[in-house]
This record gives sequence, structure tokens and C-alpha cells, in this order.
Amino acid sequence: MEMLIRPNMPTEDDQARSEHLADRLLVLKEEHEEIAHDWMKGIIPEIVLESWGPPDLAVNPLAELALQLSTPGLYGSAPSLDNAGGVEQLSEALESMAYWSLAQRIEYLARGLGECCVRFEWLESGGIAARRVMPHNVYVKTHPDDPMRAIVWAELRVQTLSSTGKRVYVWDVFDVSDPQSPTFKVLEATNDASGNGAFGEDLTATFHPKTAGDYPWVKDGKPFIPAVTYHSVWTGSYWNPSVMRGVYHGTLNAITFSTFTAHSAHAASGSTVIVSGLNPIRSGVDNTTDGNEPISGVVLPPGTMLYHDAIDGNQPMVTEVGPGSNLAALSEFTQGYSSQMLTRSGLSSPDAQRTHANPSSGAALYISNKDKREASKRIEPSFRRTDLEMAEKVAAMIAIQTRQDIPTSGYSITYVHPSESPQEESDRRADIDWKISRGMMSRIDGYIELHPGTTREAAVRALVQAARDEQELNALIGNPEPQREDNNGQLP
Repeated sequence: MEMLIRPNMPTEDDQARSEHLADRLLVLKEEHEEIAHDWMKGIIPEIVLESWGPPDLAVNPLAELALQLSTPGLYGSAPSLDNAGGVEQLSEALESMAYWSLAQRIEYLARGLGECCVRFEWLESGGIAARRVMPHNVYVKTHPDDPMRAIVWAELRVQTLSSTGKRVYVWDVFDVSDPQSPTFKVLEATNDASGNGAFGEDLTATFHPKTAGDYPWVKDGKPFIPAVTYHSVWTGSYWNPSVMRGVYHGTLNAITFSTFTAHSAHAASGSTVIVSGLNPIRSGVDNTTDGNEPISGVVLPPGTMLYHDAIDGNQPMVTEVGPGSNLAALSEFTQGYSSQMLTRSGLSSPDAQRTHANPSSGAALYISNKDKREASKRIEPSFRRTDLEMAEKVAAMIAIQTRQDIPTSGYSITYVHPSESPQEESDRRADIDWKISRGMMSRIDGYIELHPGTTREAAVRALVQAARDEQELNALIGNPEPQREDNNGQLP
């Protein structure tokens, strides 16, 4: 089979980002044995490393941290979309592509990589498909006045030429830098003379003949790119490969420490005995070599007694060499090293603990629900912006392709967070009711406080509907006047 060589990114900075994130992705996918081994070779002499055995991949603080923070995260339960014009068509489209299930993996990857991209495709059979695109395969140019908005979005991917069956790297390039002349092209991916990636021959007619020369994704006269990028932090820079970089390197160190701990545990199961001045027995001898010098030894089960003849003129000597490390102290250090990464990631030390179910592996990081809620609150503003961008773009694609009358703006989204303790929830509701009863907060603001992400219009609709339902219920049971507790600010 022909070897397919991946082209580089168009700039040196993007190439460095791509290489780093590609390695980090393998750690998140738990396919990182080669990466771990190469890292260990840079620290431990190879002749020593050979005696350690394979890397202990059960230790993976990066994956554990990303998994726990995204479980349940923002998408453990499907978020609620709202729009004054209705959300039925959009909700059906998202359900058909299982988008909120896909979003659980998106959050995991975004937390571990810094970003995760999603591209939307209109299917010939009708409907929309959502496809994750890893950030190390994406190159962007951003608006000069808005560095978080891509005006050129290019995906490096592999396609197969139907005429020859040959697999080639191509760039799928969306370019809306000129709103009057937006383009979508499939360009051959090559390297220029300096080794940087470059856009080559136009292959759009080969791979996308129906869209060649025609850009379909235009909403209200403005072209848009049918893709979004989720950012774990909103920094003003489109890419943030430094996010979790320290945890990535710490993960490789933790693997090194845990591998040595496991090796030490194995070594502690017995001692090495050095014998001189005795003739070796003739049976059961294991002959090995160290360089050019032969070494003879006998591996014995416990309780065995052996008898040797002394060499004439020599005083026999037997020396026992025990394990060279303190296993208990080493295990404690290995466990503590991974725990420290939680604190460095912004999680409070008392609530971000390590369980000790497996002291030799240093695995099983534990993050409390309180820390998960705080982490979700930190990432929510960034993800909300992207989810609303996604909703508008998917709705626009449906409107363009089906000519349905569907809202393409004005959406809001509400997430379901990890449950508070009963006392925490009771205290928060009591505080809101107290503020409402004293005129310090309106019922509308109280509703929004309890349902983050809800627009004022949606809050008004919910409160009006609740009042109507209450009036209708009281009329049906013959009690036209609502019976309330002595608290004017109580929310429905």
C-alpha cells in the first residue's frame, strides 16, 4: 500500500500547534504507549528503561481530569433551547443527528485539547450531519477586528479519487473574507519550497461538483461557514494549545513515576544474592551475559535449600542485596503528584481528592460535584456562545435547503448542572425569594437566576404561562383566588 505522507500546516506556529495537539489527542484516546515510551527515554537511560517493562498507561491524569469535568458536564442531560418563533424544526434536526450526545464527547475533547471543532454537512438524502473535526487538522484566518471569528476555515482531510482509487490529502476551504464573493473549494494539500503547507490544485469539481462555483450558505445576505469551534477558555485568541499543556506533560511524568513504582514493587518481592567462593551447582543454572562476561544464576522458589562445594583456598561469601527503593514513600509520591495537577487546574485541594483504591497505580482521581459545578460555570459562557452559533447556523441551513419558515436568530439555551445538595438549593431559593419580597429583584430576574441562559423574553413567557395555569387550575377546583404563603416573592 502506498505510504500517505501528511503535509504540514501553512505556518510554523500552526505546525507546532498541530504536532503537539496530535500527540495530546492520542493521550486522550488512550493510544499513547509510543509517546510515553519516547518521553521516558528522554529521562531514563535506555539500558535502565529496558528493565522497567512497558509504560503504565493506567495512569492518565489528563484523560481522567477531562472525563470527570465533562461528566455530566454541560450535556449530561440535553440542554433546553428556546425561541419566541418556536424551536420544533431545529430540535428535530439536532435530535436526528444525536447532537447533544455528540456534545458530551465534544466537551471532553475541548477540555483536554483546548478546542474541538464541529462541521455540518447537508446530506443528499436530506437532513444535516454533524462531524467532529480535531483542531490539529484545522487552519484558520481570523477577522482583523475580531480574532475569535474565522473568515477562512480550512480542514485537512484524506479523500479518495474515484477514478484511480488513490488516497490524497486535501484542504476543504471555506472563505468568507469577501462577503460579496464567498467560496468553498477543495484544494490539493502540498508543501511549498520552504516546507510549509500550501494550497495546491483546485479539486472542487472532482469531490464536490454540485457546489463548484456556488456558495450556498448565505443568511440575510451574509455568508457563513457551516462549522463551529468550541473553546474551553475564551481568551481572545482562536487557538489555545497552552491550555492543559502542563497537565499533558505532567501526565507523561506520572506515567514515568508509576512505571518505576510498579518496577520497584516487582523488585521488592525478592532480593538479589551474590555468592563467591563456592562451586555452582550443575542443574537449574540460568546462564546470561552482561556485555561479554557470562553470568550464572539460579532462580529458586521459597524454602529451597542448596548445597555447594567450597572452592579450595577460598573463603565462601554470601551477600544479600535488597530492594533499592522505599516502596511506600515512592507510592505516596506517585499518588500525590497526580493529585497536585487537579489543584493546578483550578480545582480546590480539599474537594479534589485522590481515592486510594489502587495505591500502586496512582489512578482514580476524584472530583467533587461542587468542583464540577464550578468548572461547568467557568466553561459555560464560552460554550453557550458556540451552542447559540451552532443553533443559528443549523437553522439557517435548514431554511436555505428546505425553504421552511424557521427562526435563524434569537435563540437561548439553558443547561442542566450537577445537582446541588438539598441545603445548597434551599438556601439559594430562599435568598432569591427574600430579595423579591423586598423589591431588590423582580420575579423575572429571579426566574433567570434559577435558569441561567434564559432570555428575559423567555422568562416572561414562562411566568405568564405559569400564572395562567394557576388561574385555570384554581377555577377548575372552585377556588378562583390563588392561595399563597405569606411571601409575595415566592416563585412558581
